[in-house]
Amino acid sequence: RNRSVSVLFATACCMDSTDPNERAYLTRYQIPFVLDAMLVELLRDEPYEPLSYLGAWFVKQSLGSDVPLKLYTFGTPNGFRPLIFLEESGLPYEACTINLREGEHKCAEFLAINPNSKIPCIVDNDGPGGTKKQLSESGNILMYLADKCGGQFMPDRYECLQWILFVSTSVVPAMVGLNYAEGRLPAADAEAVNKYKEDLLRQYGLIEAQLARCGGYLACGQYTIADMNAWPWIRLPFTKGTVTAEQFPETKKWVDRISERPAVQSAVEMCTISSLPTPQSWGTFKKN
Repeated sequence: RNRSVSVLFATACCMDSTDPNERAYLTRYQIPFVLDAMLVELLRDEPYEPLSYLGAWFVKQSLGSDVPLKLYTFGTPNGFRPLIFLEESGLPYEACTINLREGEHKCAEFLAINPNSKIPCIVDNDGPGGTKKQLSESGNILMYLADKCGGQFMPDRYECLQWILFVSTSVVPAMVGLNYAEGRLPAADAEAVNKYKEDLLRQYGLIEAQLARCGGYLACGQYTIADMNAWPWIRLPFTKGTVTAEQFPETKKWVDRISERPAVQSAVEMCTISSLPTPQSWGTFKKN
């Protein structure tokens, strides 16, 4: 059924378009791409996700929809961050999946939103004073959304910003560096692995102390955008075994506590590759 709907949808997009360039693009690339992907599914017996081949079209279409706030994201740690806030706050929004694995972040429609071709980013047609805002960088988006909601989840701007910057400029680079050293460098280069791991463990020690000192949260003694910013990344070394609950018990309890929040679970589910919305379920991605 999904296969039939996908082909019909792609064909309908082509026939409905009044733009000859768009019709040519859909006819030459998108419809054959969908058919090719279906053949791969049949041969490999793997799930087929139609939206991953039509995401660029959805970017263009969503720019003209009636929901003022649009989020463009994918299932990466950075991509989770604004989606968590939007789910927590109840702010009306529409989300579009930008499939990085298929190179959709390089399409012209998305580059017009963020020339740096990075997710997440937002387009808010109801910004301050009714102006239009196009914003990127996940920490920046979190602060903007908190301001838009009257400071929700940001009781102290600078305390939250301190921990947003700490995670983004210290923890994440060490984590990425360790992953690269373990996976890409020669096995003999233990020095690089040890350097990144020592740095990461030191930073987890700082987080552990802050959580113990601040009532189990990173800032302001309560759940804030600092936690939303950190959780998608901080949880990963626990799943890989790089760090353990025995080493950092407060941090593990914090990871588990955030994981149990319904809004966080909803955000993770929507950003999971196997749960990407298909064209026929696009409406489920509108939050009113």
